[in-house]
Amino acid sequence: MKAFGRHGVVGCLVVLVAAGLAAPADSAAAVTLRDFDVSVRGSRVSSDYRISTGRPRSFDQMVVATRDASGRHHDFGHRSPTIDGRRSFVASTRLPPGRYRSRIAYTFNGRRWFDLRPRRKFRVRNPDASAQSTTPSERKCGGGEVNEPAGGPWRLAFRDEFNDAELDTTKWDWKYPRSGDMIYSNRGNGEAQWYRRENLREANGCLRLVAKRERTVSPYSGETFDYTSGLIQSKPSFNFRYGYLEARMRLPGGSGFWPAFWTWPSNEQWPPEIDVMEFYGDSLSRLYLAYHGEGGSTGTTVSTQDWTSGWHTFAVHWEPGRLTWYVDGVPRKTVDRAPALDMYLIANLAIANGDRAPAPSSSTPFPSALKIDYIRVWQPL
Repeated sequence: MKAFGRHGVVGCLVVLVAAGLAAPADSAAAVTLRDFDVSVRGSRVSSDYRISTGRPRSFDQMVVATRDASGRHHDFGHRSPTIDGRRSFVASTRLPPGRYRSRIAYTFNGRRWFDLRPRRKFRVRNPDASAQSTTPSERKCGGGEVNEPAGGPWRLAFRDEFNDAELDTTKWDWKYPRSGDMIYSNRGNGEAQWYRRENLREANGCLRLVAKRERTVSPYSGETFDYTSGLIQSKPSFNFRYGYLEARMRLPGGSGFWPAFWTWPSNEQWPPEIDVMEFYGDSLSRLYLAYHGEGGSTGTTVSTQDWTSGWHTFAVHWEPGRLTWYVDGVPRKTVDRAPALDMYLIANLAIANGDRAPAPSSSTPFPSALKIDYIRVWQPL
């Protein structure tokens, strides 16, 4: 996170989750359903699931087999995949109001169909017409559709919808994989905060990285940090090379706030670094998109009236030799340079100390938070 360029609810929502549940499978294929989620928003039904196989298998068909209360078929997500180990899938459709039951079914080698458990029951209600006009930028946390980005086919390699009661520490750590003060801060980068686990709040489908005006004395250097805040990073669980990384966030406004969504090399050797989004709370109209590589840094400023006034989606399509930035689904920047090594995700709310950006003032609204609806990474099949 190097500084660059300065000096409502729709219809009915149901989310059902199963993790690590083995299912009956024919012994030859050793096919197991590891996760199976179904979400409903208005008439849109979305499903994502993960399949594992004991050895490579090519399926004639795999489908989200869905029946209504009268037994009529409403199957969706038809595909003919090849799976070697594990793969994740996402599918969606629109259904009329009613009660439904879904399961994952498959067939291969012209043999009979097999059903995988568990099954999922759900209900589609009549959409709330008054809420159908809610735009993605107005929607609050939780319940959004999982829409596959353009340019696929993709597999959903990593995701957190932040639907738990606390941070999922099997996916995230809340501090840097470093030593001394650098575990909890980076004063040399112009930062004034000390990261704390207690500053992460997860509820109602939203993760909040909360910044507070409170002092911490480092047990390593003895230096005093005047602010605390929150950070998450995926190095313990997810490192990747190439894909489409995306987060939906609401940014805090106020002098000193410095939120970012970015990647860092797994080998801890900088550069490179991809700044999917970087923002300074003293300048509400400017957003920064940047890449720091061996050939130098390149960045773009994207302007609007106030980036803190609503929710926004920030994404980068990382390909061999190319990076493309998207803001709210619109391509904003492309460079014909890209890292060619594994990296991990970081989202944080730093507090500037005045070196790279203005420090907090007496009017900075503490406590404030960077709110995160979801973080997802898609990778090419």
